[in-house]
Amino acid sequence: MLWILSSDVTEIDFSQDANSCAALENILSAVFCGYHVLKLTNADINKLREQSSNFSGRSKAVILALSSQRFQKLPDIKYKATISKSCKAPIKKTNFEWEIPFDSFSSHAAANKTTILAEDYIDAALYNFAAKHYVTKNKLKGFEVSSRSEAGGGSRIKSVLETIVSRKEEICICVTDSDKYSPSASMSVTARDCSNIVSKSKWPVAHIATHARELENILPRKFINEVVDSHQQNEWQSIENVAKKFSPLLPYIDIKEGTCMHWVLGLPKGSPCRTFWNKELQSAAIKSPCNHDCLDSQTCEVGDSDKCNCVISQGVGTRIAEKVLDYLQKQSVAKSSEQVDKDLNQEWLSIGKEVFEWCCAAKPIRC
Repeated sequence: MLWILSSDVTEIDFSQDANSCAALENILSAVFCGYHVLKLTNADINKLREQSSNFSGRSKAVILALSSQRFQKLPDIKYKATISKSCKAPIKKTNFEWEIPFDSFSSHAAANKTTILAEDYIDAALYNFAAKHYVTKNKLKGFEVSSRSEAGGGSRIKSVLETIVSRKEEICICVTDSDKYSPSASMSVTARDCSNIVSKSKWPVAHIATHARELENILPRKFINEVVDSHQQNEWQSIENVAKKFSPLLPYIDIKEGTCMHWVLGLPKGSPCRTFWNKELQSAAIKSPCNHDCLDSQTCEVGDSDKCNCVISQGVGTRIAEKVLDYLQKQSVAKSSEQVDKDLNQEWLSIGKEVFEWCCAAKPIRC
């Protein structure tokens, strides 16, 4: 994250205040290791240089690097936290800015990497890749994505987020599926709960949810194409057909298990989701694999999802995210970013931007 060191910190006499010296060492160590970005004025950098005899070799190296860089090449990062000695409790100044106590950094935990909290470790790792792709596509040289993954365990993610907020130690961005079945649908209860927790927190935490149904719906299709098994080509082609013929439906189909007309007709009548699906299927009914009688009567003739032959898209399995992660881990970020299209993969890069701004870091410093 972008940390801004308040001038009142540099006024401390670190030769007489061991606790403050330890807190500053933790902050500077985090920058040294490439965990966060630190910004302070040139005047405050000079004040730290004047007291450098009180600091470790690591801290001296960071102060020297800060002095030479002068922060002229910082990208525009909207999320930031000011670290202040006079601040006694975290303050949420806006939805993008916080003020946090300098004394919080007496603990090493507060200077740790930003946490990406997701529904499982695979999701968290993939969102980290989305951030790296954002950095590469936007040529943000000199900056990296630094994060640690945390798993919420599906619906239990709310409890994990509450614990993180209560500890007031690690900075965290929580990313969940929206579980939306249409553009105007509400987010899931889990996503809404996480959003509510964040809105009440004074400590720097954030929550974002996919606009699409699940993570699998925003994965760049070129990645999925690389990992789909040879015996699943027909299933994958059915998804590609949706992308070509029913593109508004693509973000809301079930990539893992498949989507059939029986499921659509099970949506509540008159709901935004049912209206959306009916409109999109009927507008292209001549190209649809669905039974026209089902569309017209709004009744499934078989009454059983397992027997429904009106398949809108087939599924490619529950391990697709895991397979994509394994694929990305075997590629360089530069190579995999070439497969990300700014027009086709907008949400992938949009979430990547949010994650980067919370997990941004300068490159590690070498003594």
